[in-house]
Amino acid sequence: FSADSLPQLPAYNHVREHKFDIKNIDINLRFNWQLKQAFGETSILLSLTEASDSVMLDAAKLSIQNISLANGKQLKFRYDGSEADNALRVLLDKQYPAGEELTLKINYHTNWINRSDPNSLWGSFGKGIRFLEPTSTDPVKRKQIWSMGDATGNRYWFPCYDAPDDVRTSSFTATLD
Repeated sequence: FSADSLPQLPAYNHVREHKFDIKNIDINLRFNWQLKQAFGETSILLSLTEASDSVMLDAAKLSIQNISLANGKQLKFRYDGSEADNALRVLLDKQYPAGEELTLKINYHTNWINRSDPNSLWGSFGKGIRFLEPTSTDPVKRKQIWSMGDATGNRYWFPCYDAPDDVRTSSFTATLD
């Protein structure tokens, strides 16, 4: 083997390209224990870094019901349900200039179930939300719901830009059915 024949790795500080800066994410979820799903609305406050008529977000295995602006205006979107980066394309109601702040409200529910894995504390690769409850081998285990929030695992429980290179504030509210 020669060094020239090996595939090139991305730069150490690889930054995904995106046309916005997320300022805040507000996540409001209702958990359904029986279905092991979350039903939610995520509001994303973002500032466009260049003029655009669309926003690309990450979402994996979610069912998207609708997306609107803060004023209630419904937006069209394209989403294939895949786990890929930029799987959710939100079509804005017009071309917005760089520097414009927008709030997107996305209503959805999760479909990915983070199953137990005896070889991993995080379950099925740490993706999404983990529902833990008593079992026949551990009947006193407390019921818990949690997520790891690793660099690319959040897209399984809320739509977002799922990379650590866009620092933002966040708030979270949850209820249980």
